[in-house]
Amino acid sequence: MKRIIKDGAVFDESRMYRYSLTRIWDPIKEKVVFICLNPSTADEMYNDNTVKKCIKFAKSWHGGKYGMIEIVNLFAYCGTEFYKIKHVNDPIGPETNDYIIDAAKSAGLVIAAWGENGTYKNRYKEVLSLLESENIEVHCLDVLKYGQPKHPLFANGRLEPTPYNWRDIKFILT
Repeated sequence: MKRIIKDGAVFDESRMYRYSLTRIWDPIKEKVVFICLNPSTADEMYNDNTVKKCIKFAKSWHGGKYGMIEIVNLFAYCGTEFYKIKHVNDPIGPETNDYIIDAAKSAGLVIAAWGENGTYKNRYKEVLSLLESENIEVHCLDVLKYGQPKHPLFANGRLEPTPYNWRDIKFILT
């Protein structure tokens, strides 16, 4: 029997900021939270390639233990090209940290997945410190050259989550 994926997204009133995107195919199972860089084109009804890849990963891990994903971002401002987001007055968004923490607290697994641009405004440090203060264990798919976690879209589909020991990485750019 094929299960239907339920879709949901939380935007601000202007829809310039997307705080959370959820896909549920089995509400009884645990949730995987992916912390990515910034929202692209996915919304309540449309899955972009990142969402599709995150769903594929979650379904493949731990013998089908997970039944949903939630995607939150370091920067909640929506855009397809990050260099343009750097010119926005507030790319983070006023409610972003709250959504990240709430999502992570309710997750069975948290995946850091923002790629190399997480160093912008030292945002990765801020978010990882927040998660650490809540005793939330963070995993990643792989680590890039300068210590940032690999984005799901660019990760081998057979990767398994591994602990992201970011404080042990000495070569992260700041």
